[in-house]
Amino acid sequence: MAKEFGVFALPAVLFFKMSSKEPVIYAGDLYEEQDILNWLMTQKDPSGDVIDEVEGDVLLKTIQESEALAVYFWNKTLCELCNSKAYRKQKAKKDVEPSEGSLDEDSEDSEADYLNDPNPSIMDPDKTDECDQCKEILEELENIDDDCDRHGITFVKTQDFKVAMDFGVSEFPSLVYFEHQVPNVFEGELTEEEEVLQWLITQRTEDRIELITRVMLEEMVEETQYLAVYFYKLNCHICDEILEGLEKIDDECDVFGIHMVKIQDPQLAKRYSIKTFPALVYFRNGNPLLFEGDLQNEESVLEWLVDDDNRELADEIEQVNDRMLERLLDQSLLLAVFFYDDNDCPECEEILE
Repeated sequence: MAKEFGVFALPAVLFFKMSSKEPVIYAGDLYEEQDILNWLMTQKDPSGDVIDEVEGDVLLKTIQESEALAVYFWNKTLCELCNSKAYRKQKAKKDVEPSEGSLDEDSEDSEADYLNDPNPSIMDPDKTDECDQCKEILEELENIDDDCDRHGITFVKTQDFKVAMDFGVSEFPSLVYFEHQVPNVFEGELTEEEEVLQWLITQRTEDRIELITRVMLEEMVEETQYLAVYFYKLNCHICDEILEGLEKIDDECDVFGIHMVKIQDPQLAKRYSIKTFPALVYFRNGNPLLFEGDLQNEESVLEWLVDDDNRELADEIEQVNDRMLERLLDQSLLLAVFFYDDNDCPECEEILE
């Protein structure tokens, strides 16, 4: 019977709600009685422990200052399910249900008007409040808020459409994890709280290549000196295999000052002459260079990324970190190094120019 409720390891504690067919499984330590009690009280009254809602400058400041932050972007009027044809049809039937003595023709006309509304995204807020998906996802995420806190992950929610668009979030609801301001978009099913929690913990404890949007990429290209972008597509077995290999060299890339990210955007890929997937593009101060070697050999990819010929910037002195400087000292017969203070040296910038 336990397996029917998704329990495959015993013992386990489940909380059943009258309003839901699916129970909530306790994911904490069963030896900690107080934690279990607190969890049960939270399940009984979710409003007592809710994810903080922030927006505007407060949200931006939180993103800038937080070491690990999960932001749930949701918008009642822009929720994909709320605006789906099936959902609107269901809502229309409920809202125009004929009362006694009313004509069926009037009901059909009202339903047709509702479905043919050219602006479904600005429906009556009272109606969109009834979106079951929005409510369910928020409830699921509330369940893992404490677990996130224990792993040092701050969790907030926002309906700030402007901030969402600034980070390229155009589909609602969406979850974005920020680590030291670097965003990573969640690709999984938001209604699966355990999947969300494990993903967040993985992002927090392991170095993974971040998934970004087009807007995020355009900003990174402008601000990042060395940026490697892995273009791939969904349901692509070879793409996933190569991604696993690139994950192995991600830490090494960081050491050499190379930031590696991944993106799913076929239209954007065309801009960089990418015709087949997967592909890797190396941006040096915004200048793209397409990798033409074997992506399945991650070591050759790393060598290509750190190669002096590929890193060299025209008419510009290359900025390096300690590890890269050591490599250059070992390999270069002649090398000139300009040491400067980026924070407290007005003359340094002039001399550098």
